[in-house]
Amino acid sequence: MRARASIVAVFVTLGLAAALTEASDGGTSRPARPAAATMPSPARGPNPDVRARLDRNDECVTCHADIASEWTHSLHRRAYEDPMFQAALELERDPGFCRACHAPEANPVHEPTPRESAAGVACVTCHLTGRDGAVLAGPSAHADDSRIPHPLRRSAEFASPDACAGCHEFWFPSLGRAGHGLKMQRTITEHARSAFADESCQRCHMPPAAAGHLDHGFTVVGRPSMLRAAVAIAATRPDPGRVVIELSPRVVGHAFPTGDLFRRLSVELHSDATEPSWSTQRILARHFSSQRVGDGQMIRVEHADDRVGVGSAPTVIEFELPPELHDAPITWELVHERALEATGARTTIWDRTSFAQGRL
Repeated sequence: MRARASIVAVFVTLGLAAALTEASDGGTSRPARPAAATMPSPARGPNPDVRARLDRNDECVTCHADIASEWTHSLHRRAYEDPMFQAALELERDPGFCRACHAPEANPVHEPTPRESAAGVACVTCHLTGRDGAVLAGPSAHADDSRIPHPLRRSAEFASPDACAGCHEFWFPSLGRAGHGLKMQRTITEHARSAFADESCQRCHMPPAAAGHLDHGFTVVGRPSMLRAAVAIAATRPDPGRVVIELSPRVVGHAFPTGDLFRRLSVELHSDATEPSWSTQRILARHFSSQRVGDGQMIRVEHADDRVGVGSAPTVIEFELPPELHDAPITWELVHERALEATGARTTIWDRTSFAQGRL
């Protein structure tokens, strides 16, 4: 597990990741136009108005109780307090890089206060970006804004992937990488290359709630129906000793799985025909190895990406069965996993969500 610490190197200049752009994956990082200040983004350093912002957040929760209830149970609200995040944070040499997105209402250089950590990615993180005191909202053709008791600014950009990009696409800290730029997360780039590039992130991740507003639960992990809808599965057994699983993107606007490097897809075969029972698996994820650069700094470099939806061809996994199982039924299963080392064979599996299976 200690190998996970090398994923995030020392992050000296906070906010540097958001001020870099990418010519192509794995290319050299270079300064570029900073992200628009009007959209949500990671913490940039000390915020003298943090107490006032959190007081404002309490007002949001009081007035919008139905939306706040959804947010309270979301991964956004639990971004800092999530037990798996805390376990991973203990392995990092400089946790400030992680805090910038996971506790954006705090100063990432320091451990957040209980109130700051409990807020996680708060209402004000996304809806009060700091350009002015107006609450940011998406466009609405039917809303009556005349009775809203606070300034409101509607923006088409806020209803687009730009609203998510600040925290869902960023670089590995560049210090010590000697020009080997690589994005740690690239969900927005994946979305732009997908069949759903013309759709917003919000359409899938914030569907309309019963009360008419967009759902603020942001549920993905742990929802088998949504995971199942993301992948088209063709499982065949062309001969007794071989199983072939072909996976293609279905209702998904990015590679699958996407996001943080803890997430991976386990493709598994099982059989109870032997004693003890037999099983095998293949892990689909971004795969990394270590490379020495500069004055001896060890960095992570990506040597393979076999997630579903990367490239134009389906992801095909072939399994050779042992002779004793050639005449036995085989069960296949797809499992979404969160692991402290996403591509390692020996790692701590934090949780598993089985979302599809069949029998051959």
